[in-house]
Amino acid sequence: VGTGLLQPLLTDSIRYQGGAGHVGWPPTLLSMMSNTAGMALVGLRLCGSERALFLRATERPSSTWWWLGMATAIDFGSGCLLTTGLLIVGSGVYVVIYSSTTVWTALLARCAGQRLEPVRLAGVLLVSAGTLLSARGAYSEAPTAEAGWLAVGCAALVGGTALHAGMFVFSERAMRLGGLHPFLLSSGMGAAETAALAAWNGALLSRHGPQLYAPHDGEVETGTVALLYAGLTLINAMHALVFFELLDRIGAVSAAVMKGVQLVLVFAFSVLFFCRYQASQCFSWPKAIGVTTVVAGLLTYAAGARDSRRQAERQRRCIYCEAPSTECVCTSTESTCILGARGV
Repeated sequence: VGTGLLQPLLTDSIRYQGGAGHVGWPPTLLSMMSNTAGMALVGLRLCGSERALFLRATERPSSTWWWLGMATAIDFGSGCLLTTGLLIVGSGVYVVIYSSTTVWTALLARCAGQRLEPVRLAGVLLVSAGTLLSARGAYSEAPTAEAGWLAVGCAALVGGTALHAGMFVFSERAMRLGGLHPFLLSSGMGAAETAALAAWNGALLSRHGPQLYAPHDGEVETGTVALLYAGLTLINAMHALVFFELLDRIGAVSAAVMKGVQLVLVFAFSVLFFCRYQASQCFSWPKAIGVTTVVAGLLTYAAGARDSRRQAERQRRCIYCEAPSTECVCTSTESTCILGARGV
């Protein structure tokens, strides 16, 4: 929660200090490069046996490298859109739209043939409604001259969030079918994306010069911005490390509670610290109601997902009664094999 809170707030701080570079075309995406560099640093966590396992897996380039390359491409597209949207609309709106990752993941799972239970569907609808309400509230408060640009930022966030959900789904398959350790996946994607962004910024610097990286008034506190970028890179590394460490250890409800806490805190701090810089960061009742609705939707969806997994586990246990003639009785709390077979 702490790292997820600090990521968008530090990015906003860098932007308002004039250190985010050019946001329009061509974008410099400096804060995204900080994020990918943090992902690459996760590779330092790998032990020798995990590196050796990856090197053996890479002897089959048509499999391991393909999975890693596709995951990197999806994550890179997502990162470009999310970074652009964050730098346009600010952290308060960003964190609400980004929370709709749950919606997109559910839709992708539904397209893949998975059933969406009524409880989870209700959660998806609540998250969607809260996201629309918050975006509408921010749009209505923006000055007329900025409204169109704000709409572009919201659209970029929606597209980036959808791709981010696709990256989660694809990464899960890459780890399972491609033999990629989670830390190797993170560090591999981070290293490749950092190299691409460094090359992109090198080309921009040679073509447009350093003025592309300074605000219009030319005033940038270089020391402060450098310190903020260093802190952001460290936070990004910690976030990636903790995320992959906890990926299989926390339940859906715990994850939803943490995301809800992060959402509320980012919204509150963006109002407190950044309202004076940008109208879309200020408090309004439509945005507050939207945030509350999204949190309720996350918890509802998570509760439905937990119940669905428990039911699937009970059904799986019923399959493994030992004797062909054994009758299996499933209740709401346990699965029991009878007629002489042992309990499962």
